[in-house]
Amino acid sequence: MASAPPAHAHPHRRPVRESLREYGRGIAGGLLFSLPLLYTMEVWWAGFTSHPLSVLGYLVGTYVLLLGYNRYGGFRRDVSWFDVFTDSLEELGMGLVVSAGVLVLWFFGRFAGNGLGVCMAQVVVLGLASTLGASAGRLLIQS
Repeated sequence: MASAPPAHAHPHRRPVRESLREYGRGIAGGLLFSLPLLYTMEVWWAGFTSHPLSVLGYLVGTYVLLLGYNRYGGFRRDVSWFDVFTDSLEELGMGLVVSAGVLVLWFFGRFAGNGLGVCMAQVVVLGLASTLGASAGRLLIQS
């Protein structure tokens, strides 16, 4: 006979192993979407020419896209709005971390002289595609 979960356990909490697998799929999806963009000058020029308010607008717009995708396009329709907001924020963070990691690992020495503002704008622009890939990787790739 199976025992009931403890009273303090959150009913929607996933096991750590499942969460790590989901994050791994998100990182893989982010890399699949963002690596081809590294080789386009549009991404780099967008980092050079974007105003900080435009970069903030890109982030907000991407978050809104993620909200819509996670709520209406995702496979988990039984989640609350709080879960949708949380998942979208996690995916945005994953995309930006993947983007920053790729830029630091591959191009840090080459682009470090551009200044912090330009590097941050490049991370955000590349991170937008990576974020969408992370969302697709988390929701679409089933193991």
